[in-house]
Amino acid sequence: MAILRTDKNFATFLVNRGFVFLSFMGLAFVTVYGIERFNLPISYSAVFTGVMLGTEIVGYAIWGTVGDRDGYKRVIEASNGLLIAGFLGLLFVKSFWGLCVVFGILSFAHSGEYIADQNIAMEFGKEADRPTYIGMSKTLIGPFLLVSPIIGGGIVKLWGYQSMFITALMISVIAFVIIKFFVEEPRLSN
Repeated sequence: MAILRTDKNFATFLVNRGFVFLSFMGLAFVTVYGIERFNLPISYSAVFTGVMLGTEIVGYAIWGTVGDRDGYKRVIEASNGLLIAGFLGLLFVKSFWGLCVVFGILSFAHSGEYIADQNIAMEFGKEADRPTYIGMSKTLIGPFLLVSPIIGGGIVKLWGYQSMFITALMISVIAFVIIKFFVEEPRLSN
């Protein structure tokens, strides 16, 4: 825990990750929302799965290339921006195919968040401390990922999908502001 006191850049990065993982509450409900909203048979969940897998496979290749070249902070910034766009799109989508496009944007953003999360932790601190940084980034952020669908489900039950998507949108905006303006590129700060 001494690292969190001495490395403010890393601590701020972890705050961003906590907000991003909380915003993932919105991802957990897109398929159910689409099926209910457009009165679709449950078999359409396979279409959503295909959209998710296709965009994430493409996303991993693109985001990995961008991260290696420009830094994973840039990938997180772009992915946070796409999360904002995707959650905003969910509030206005009018058709099943429009929902597929929005879900593709969210899945593409998710792949960027995932690949950057795996790699950026290695860029903080000195080489000897990297296992500690990686371990802390996974251990301290895991609970946010665990509770986000529970919180999202509670919001849906009390106030509906739109309220939950608005909450995820607001959390995504906070995450974007934190990574963009308060976290230094670790490649440059070390």
